[in-house]
Amino acid sequence: MSALGDVIYVVSILFPAVGLISRNYLINLMGTFLGVIGFLVFVQGYTDIAFSGSTFYLAIFPLLLGLVNLAYFFNWLKEERI
Repeated sequence: MSALGDVIYVVSILFPAVGLISRNYLINLMGTFLGVIGFLVFVQGYTDIAFSGSTFYLAIFPLLLGLVNLAYFFNWLKEERI
């Protein structure tokens, strides 16, 4: 499962980064979801890198990107007045 976990982790970093560049609301929502999934995959130990105190920044990075995507989505909601 570690190869699949590594792929999910890399996608969970790249997809929210693309969401920050594109500013599309659907990509922002998907980036939020994938950021949370990437965080959980890393913390649960499905990657080759072991989770510890010194690698916490690797676990929190996709989650932070996902939260920024969520903020962009709410900004879009505010602008569109839905």
